[in-house]
Amino acid sequence: MDLNKAYALFVLLFIASFLQSHQLRPLEDEVLTTSGKVIDCVDIFKQPALDHPLLKDHKIQRAGIELVRNRYYGEHYYGAKAVINIWSPECKGDQFSASVIRLASGPETGDTNGIYIGWAVSPAVYGDDNAHLFTFWKGEGSTGCYDIRCPGFIQTDKGIVLGDVFNRTSDYGGIQQQVDVHITQDPITKNWILSFGIGNEERQAGYWPKELFPQMAGGAANLSFGGITVHGQGTSPPMGSGYKPDRDERHSAFMNKIMFSGNYSEFRAPFDYEIDEVLDNKNCYGLNNLGMTDNFGYFVLFGGPGGPNC
Repeated sequence: MDLNKAYALFVLLFIASFLQSHQLRPLEDEVLTTSGKVIDCVDIFKQPALDHPLLKDHKIQRAGIELVRNRYYGEHYYGAKAVINIWSPECKGDQFSASVIRLASGPETGDTNGIYIGWAVSPAVYGDDNAHLFTFWKGEGSTGCYDIRCPGFIQTDKGIVLGDVFNRTSDYGGIQQQVDVHITQDPITKNWILSFGIGNEERQAGYWPKELFPQMAGGAANLSFGGITVHGQGTSPPMGSGYKPDRDERHSAFMNKIMFSGNYSEFRAPFDYEIDEVLDNKNCYGLNNLGMTDNFGYFVLFGGPGGPNC
């Protein structure tokens, strides 16, 4: 699958409106808090932002890794996990910057099904420059939205609100704020379950019903981990901390303890031969794949300053 085309489809669906307000109980060590914003709910496919001229010629750039084992064995992915450090890169206007796990299936054009999970900064989406707990799903035809902006995601824990603000983000060279993200396809119901690691426990936020993703009924054909930026006619935004990785995890965006499920019962870290490194613009962003580490599993560093020549 051409990932640029898939990402382009994804971008056209999420750039619109503002964040819905919810009361939120802090997630212990996961630093989630209420944003306090109020919006009117609008059908995502009727949102005026989708017709905005700024959406023309948007440029999407990535830095991360993609699993490619399905190319050799024809196998699918039934889950993914990663610990993601949280940053709040400066974004203005239509700029978008995020760290996400992506699961998807489908053709290069048309009805691609997919789920994206992580954090994102987007003034166009959220109406501020904070880092938000970010999700996006795309189903068949004209279905899909980000966070809980349309019917789809079934919330089972009211203390975890998709789209809400992280009240603490990482400091360069200092304390790293992190979110431990898990997504798994239930072997019986085939629903896609979203959970977060809290201490030694796994806390389920909710799930996307299987009916939303006909092309992911038997798992996802594509799985990737890393950063993404989007911009229009202007400057490409920073990714992560705004600095390229230098092997110090306190200096850039990272994902560690990266794991996937190739069946319905076990998670494991990828082997190096199962990985493709993705870096769309090495002048503006960097990627450092540390591979397997002793204490933090499979570890990838990425990010960079962006700029006008990206």
